[in-house]
Amino acid sequence: MKFKWIMSIVCLTCLMLASTLSAQEDTPIDTGAKVVRLAAPNVPSDYNVKSWLETGTFGLTFPVNNDLKATPGPAPAPYPTAKVWDPGIEQLGGSAVTCDGLAFVNGPNWVPGKQALVLWTIRIPRASARMASEFDRDLTLQLWVDWNQSKTWEKSERVIVQSFNVRNLFPTTAPYIEVQYLTMFTIPSISPPLNGAAMKLYQTRLWVRGAVTYDDNDASPAGQALFGEYEDWMTSYQEAQTATRTKG
Repeated sequence: MKFKWIMSIVCLTCLMLASTLSAQEDTPIDTGAKVVRLAAPNVPSDYNVKSWLETGTFGLTFPVNNDLKATPGPAPAPYPTAKVWDPGIEQLGGSAVTCDGLAFVNGPNWVPGKQALVLWTIRIPRASARMASEFDRDLTLQLWVDWNQSKTWEKSERVIVQSFNVRNLFPTTAPYIEVQYLTMFTIPSISPPLNGAAMKLYQTRLWVRGAVTYDDNDASPAGQALFGEYEDWMTSYQEAQTATRTKG
């Protein structure tokens, strides 16, 4: 999946991330931090992406029932684990050992045919000690959903993959760099066929695995990575079925 990016940079010094990105200066959200906001252009206008890029605040056109939060992992056995040899260099969220790098903006209660809006927080610690040459290759985000509930993540279940480069953000005096990356995907129908019932509400829970990796745009959800982090989250799914058609 390839996107053209819109970007707003919150930083001490405004830098271009790539020639396809536009930049503007804003107030730092953390003392000394350099924050970069990116958004995919296919995010629906209901979510007021422009407002988020400029202010970091979502102005939702339609209210969203987001009372229930996604449940952080790790996903239990027999779900396979993934190995990262150095999880502290590039990570999801503020910690490399907790689930804090993914946010389901319009809620973790999924309905088929709707968009799931996913906000990633990618942290590059110790940024002032890093060199641009360390980032010649891309960082990659990937998201898998166990749609068939087989207790694993199959390659065909990947719903988000996006690579981006941060070389032009270095050198920097900032203690860390944070990339806030807004993506989305359309939720598919996964309910089993009806067995003679006129109508049925199909409900289940789904485990999701997200990953940020360096120089690996096809990292396995159960494999190994040199740098990065994997996080697991549990969401809810429901679908109203009828004997003649399925509707979300």
